[in-house]
Amino acid sequence: MSRPNFSLDDFKKWMKDHGDFSLDHFKRRSIEGTLVESKISSRKLAEKIIVEEGELHEIVVDFKENGGTVMEVNDRNLLVKVELGLFYIPRKYVVRG
Repeated sequence: MSRPNFSLDDFKKWMKDHGDFSLDHFKRRSIEGTLVESKISSRKLAEKIIVEEGELHEIVVDFKENGGTVMEVNDRNLLVKVELGLFYIPRKYVVRG
């Protein structure tokens, strides 16, 4: 009795074609609600974030001291909530906290 052929590429295509069960969906869900911290200096952080709600300086200080929670994943950017506001930051500038 022979084993059925299994192709990882075919499996990835199948997952992608099945909407809510795509690999990207699982990646997004796994990071939402996660505590993250900055891996760059406060000065660079102030240059890289886009503030949605709150004051830039206060958000930078709050995020550096306490970290924040990922609320949404938008391509390579994360919407992060801190006590004093909301901001977008590229994923490459944060680490899980």
